[in-house]
Amino acid sequence: MTPSEMIKARRRRRNLKKKQSKKQEISTDISASCIVSEVAEVSTPKGQKFRIPEVSTCPPAPKKKPRILSSNCSLRRSPLQLFAPLELEIFFSIALPEVSLPSLC
Repeated sequence: MTPSEMIKARRRRRNLKKKQSKKQEISTDISASCIVSEVAEVSTPKGQKFRIPEVSTCPPAPKKKPRILSSNCSLRRSPLQLFAPLELEIFFSIALPEVSLPSLC
């Protein structure tokens, strides 16, 4: 290959690279413009029928429901006794033998 042919081949390669890069730029510009145009088309509806109506007065505060007292009310029950005093005395006399407790019986 002669030097002049080599120079021509280099120029052809450079031109091809430039054309390819331009094609890529154009394709990215087109895709970007498509995205921008799609976003520009979307907007919030502003018509009168889409607006939230203005409230002239506030709604009333919620009220508690009245309590219905039944015959099974917890206030009328006797307190629940979990341990008898004798059981507690036996437990602590075993758990703490060195402490003397007064007898309840």
